[in-house]
Amino acid sequence: MRINLFFSACLWYNSSKLGLFSYIMQRLDSQEMKERGTHDFPLAYYHVDWRHPRYQMALHWHLEFEIIRVISGSFTLHLERDVFTLGAGDMALIDSGMLHGGTAEDAVYECIVFSSELLRHRNYADDYFIRKLVHHKILLKPVLRTEDYVDDEFMSCALDGLFSQSSKLRQCAALKVFFSFYEINGLYRENDFAINNGKQRSDQIKKVLEYIEENCDRQLDLDCLSSIAGLSRGYFCSLFRQYTGRSCFDYINFVKMERAAVALSAGDLNVSEIAYSLGFEDASYFTRLFRRYMGFSPMAYRRKHSGKV
Repeated sequence: MRINLFFSACLWYNSSKLGLFSYIMQRLDSQEMKERGTHDFPLAYYHVDWRHPRYQMALHWHLEFEIIRVISGSFTLHLERDVFTLGAGDMALIDSGMLHGGTAEDAVYECIVFSSELLRHRNYADDYFIRKLVHHKILLKPVLRTEDYVDDEFMSCALDGLFSQSSKLRQCAALKVFFSFYEINGLYRENDFAINNGKQRSDQIKKVLEYIEENCDRQLDLDCLSSIAGLSRGYFCSLFRQYTGRSCFDYINFVKMERAAVALSAGDLNVSEIAYSLGFEDASYFTRLFRRYMGFSPMAYRRKHSGKV
């Protein structure tokens, strides 16, 4: 299956190695847009450890909701402008359209990404709370610590059902119980103008992130990026760090190294070709940078992760 996929890609791009790299990168870019689960059951489960090419979660967003649960280790979550450190058993609920990303430290974590349609049952009383949630009229508490729910029998059963993948019916019912926990315990607040104003800033950063994703093979400068955001250079740099936890150029390098990791795992490009395709003229510098971000040299990473994408 994998051989046929890459053989077809090579034919489509006239057997060009750099064409194959573009094909891999297009697949990576479209990941947040593709269908979750199936059309009939739009829910997808991901188990993530250090072997996963996206072990370190770049800042992104999607229209679906997401639940992240840390199994072991530590995970630093960037959620809009807020930062949370999650330990084993802690969970985060990511609302539709919210910017989020994270840094894993010896962590294993799991994610469920799902459409709000799984929560909707029109003409039923329980739909009122869900409608307010889906239309962003309320904001749920973003992080639950283990002690917040460990003694709640219903919540524990809901989590077992959500992450077990044993039955679609069980997962759907578990979602209802999961959100009822927030409603019953008042773990939400009304949205207000300050949040809407914050959303404007979030949208400005999203434009820049989209541009970086589409042009990370080029040399990017602050004048260009701050112009896209419609902000002064100084304020843009400050706002960008608030949202991402990184300087602008640190984040650009992070995205480049993530793409390099995927290419090393899935493709047949050599290190120099990958470096050149990401805008690096010096393969040695690229190798040093890759080791700094990923903890391995490119070739060591390829040996450990080959065939995992």
